[in-house]
Amino acid sequence: MRQPSGYLITQVVQDFEFEARLSHWFARPERITQQVMVWTEGQPFLTHRLFQVILRSLRPGTFRKSHRLSPQALNLQSEDEWVDRIVQKYCIDRCTDPELRKHLRCLCQTILSDPSPLQLLDTYQAVWRGDRVPGDRLNSAQMRLVQTGLIYPSQGKLVLSNRLYQTIFNQAWLNRAFKTVSRQSASFEKRSVSNYSRNNARNNARNNASKNGPETMTSAPPPLKPPTASATEPAETATKPPDAVASPVASSERLVPIAAQRLGVALLACTIGTVMVLALTYAGKEKDSGETPRPDFSLQNLREQRQD
Repeated sequence: MRQPSGYLITQVVQDFEFEARLSHWFARPERITQQVMVWTEGQPFLTHRLFQVILRSLRPGTFRKSHRLSPQALNLQSEDEWVDRIVQKYCIDRCTDPELRKHLRCLCQTILSDPSPLQLLDTYQAVWRGDRVPGDRLNSAQMRLVQTGLIYPSQGKLVLSNRLYQTIFNQAWLNRAFKTVSRQSASFEKRSVSNYSRNNARNNARNNASKNGPETMTSAPPPLKPPTASATEPAETATKPPDAVASPVASSERLVPIAAQRLGVALLACTIGTVMVLALTYAGKEKDSGETPRPDFSLQNLREQRQD
């Protein structure tokens, strides 16, 4: 058994005022502290959480504060039995402390998510059963298990850290953990096999395509099928001979000369209109200007000149 440090005995307990609080309930509160250390082996976190659980179990109104209880008054043989009942009820059978429950779940997740969980579980099972596991030269798996805090090396062998871990992580927990790891490994192998099969099929298809590529390139293309009348076309169009059906290219070739003729006529009309507008404009300018009028060679004018 690992002895609790003097710091936990003198400082942690005094700072927490655990025995001072229990003095209202028990005549020998130091016995409660000693039994808590038996469960935790001086582990600081577990010791603090057990103190909290014990104090919460003493609910207000259960006993009088002025009355100090003895084990006989509680129908118990000693304070140790009372602590054992509290730990069994509130920590093992049903963990009511949220911080302690979170801590225990984190330990389970650390072991199950390890790269080699079977080695960790086998080592812990051997230590839990009491087998001698050398602790002088630890391998990587044993070192990771020691870092979790469940075991520690002592006098050349690996031993359990405390009684609380030993009771919670028991053989029933080991059996469940082994089943969980086996299911995880089976699902991982199934995924690996499916991925390997998929990749193998993909590679085979790629190789076949690369092998058959030149042959398919040099082979003659398949003959083109004659166009068939669709179901949506009218019956007359489908029954017409090929010459009677005008293609878009032929129709466009016919439209080119017609468009050119129309464009020439339009240009000629524009030219004639422009000439007429210019002539009229020029005639109007001469009429408006003050130049000498041209001689009049009409018949009436000639007669007038002869009479004169």
